[in-house]
Amino acid sequence: MKLKLLFILLLLMSGTFFLRAGENKYLLGPKKIDVRERFQKHTVSGIVVDESGVKLPDVNGVIKRITSGNVTDGEGHCSVQVQDNETILIFSFVGFVPQEIPVGGQTDLKMILKG
Repeated sequence: MKLKLLFILLLLMSGTFFLRAGENKYLLGPKKIDVRERFQKHTVSGIVVDESGVKLPDVNGVIKRITSGNVTDGEGHCSVQVQDNETILIFSFVGFVPQEIPVGGQTDLKMILKG
């Protein structure tokens, strides 16, 4: 009995199941999850400049924990497809300190690299 109760509590704490009242009992059922929304990619664009505002070409921009990313063009502009709003982008360039920026709900970013 204790093991069964522990299992039910773990399922509830995972956030993928919930309890609902049935006829004279409680039912354990899955939450409805919109898979399309969870895995829908969106594009984040931006510009990378130094502390003086000079646009930096060929800056490496990657998604944290994933090796995919992009490089800025000759005017310091770049765009990358991100999975969700919790994505963190890392920008690095020779002679500058790498910077991390959380995407949040933003679609247009300005990254300032410090030397």
